Amino acid sequence: MAKKNIALIMSGGFGTRLWPLSRQKMPKPFIKIDGNHSLLSLTYQRVSSLDLFDEIIFVTNQDFFYLTVNEITNIKNKLPTSFVLEPLSKNTSPAIAISSLYVKDKYGSDANLLVLPSDHILDNIPQFRTNIERALELVELNKIVLFGIQPRSPDTGYGYIQNDNEEVLAFKEKPSLDLAKKYIEQGDFLWNSGMFAFKVSQVISEYVLQNKKNYEMYKNVYSNGVRKSIMGYDTIQFDKNQYNTLPSKSIDYDLIENSLSLAIVKGTFDWSDVGSWEEFKKLLDNNKANKFDTHLYDCFDISAYSLEPKRLVCSGLKNMTIIDTGDVLYISHNNSENNLKAIYEDLEKKDNNIIIENNIINRPWGSYKVVHADKSFKVKSIILNPHSEISLQKHSKRSEHWTVVRGCATVLIDGKRFVLKENQSTFISQGSIHKLINEGDDCLEIIEVQCGKYLGEDDIERLDDKYVRFE
Repeated sequence: MAKKNIALIMSGGFGTRLWPLSRQKMPKPFIKIDGNHSLLSLTYQRVSSLDLFDEIIFVTNQDFFYLTVNEITNIKNKLPTSFVLEPLSKNTSPAIAISSLYVKDKYGSDANLLVLPSDHILDNIPQFRTNIERALELVELNKIVLFGIQPRSPDTGYGYIQNDNEEVLAFKEKPSLDLAKKYIEQGDFLWNSGMFAFKVSQVISEYVLQNKKNYEMYKNVYSNGVRKSIMGYDTIQFDKNQYNTLPSKSIDYDLIENSLSLAIVKGTFDWSDVGSWEEFKKLLDNNKANKFDTHLYDCFDISAYSLEPKRLVCSGLKNMTIIDTGDVLYISHNNSENNLKAIYEDLEKKDNNIIIENNIINRPWGSYKVVHADKSFKVKSIILNPHSEISLQKHSKRSEHWTVVRGCATVLIDGKRFVLKENQSTFISQGSIHKLINEGDDCLEIIEVQCGKYLGEDDIERLDDKYVRFE
């Protein structure tokens, strides 16, 4: 078997520093920065365009499988793609170790892996390709290769790598502000970008050498994984209880900091991990994605972003960030960003729903948004992706009215099949067996009005379903 180069795209974080735009069920990689392209889809397209890799593997939470598939479905010239699906997040080290074992079984121990976060922004792709080519040369010397970024400021959110050309002298993870200033003044430190390249055999040897007990745990979980094809993609899944026994470790602490086989390539491309609102605001400005129509009076340094078109009128404000996601309005002083972590942790205890999800709920077939709700009725805007369908189902406690507002719907009710076009509607009585299908190439949008004594999502009895519902 010819040696393979595999790109491993990591998509498991929640992007807590970008709350309230990033939520646990709709995290940072899936944010549409220009209305059309998410950070994840841009990463996928970037890797596919390099002409260096034989396959792309996503390692992600199983809850994000259909979100990811929907992001890459319409991308042209896709590489072969598979998924390592985690039942819960245990940080980067277990994910990379288990993925390396998966690649070893699939392509052999001499396969090369490039590990990339799914939510970074890169420009100057020719230079990025040149840097990867050099990293792959170093990998052949059994090096674990880091990609370093020239620091732009004494930021405490990054690991710092002391280097002498391609030699790594020291690895310092997220220092204090005073230390970060010292590192920058010293001039021989680079930011750790979170990207790595290595030969599978080398990284496995490092795991065995540095912490054989943890490695045996990773290996045991992997050996009990279940491989199956879902929607045409190879996947491997794991038992949640067994996965939960793994230590939650970053690869930086678990392996990189103590490795004697490190090398570094200084990135000559433009890079941002979009890890703060300050970075994200630049990205939004560059993509003209702000949906506020702002009217500012006697204001200075105001940054605002809204998911929905909305007017913002401000008077006498200075140095403010304003984020509107429909269900949350977040306002902060520009230099108080470091407080967001503490705010996030406090909200997890007091109002966890706004940490977990926003008012747009994703499903394998698309998404829905609750427009209005009362005790006896609920109004939803439902979007079905092209060539998708909801399950064949019925409700015992509610009836539903469907009105098509965009696209063309194929409807099944109690064995009858018919088509609804825009501005046409139908009624589904309580207990009727029904299904909604989008057979077109564009999204279908309907307005659903639910009426009944109970309107919870658990009043769905699925009789037939094309999608795998992960536990």
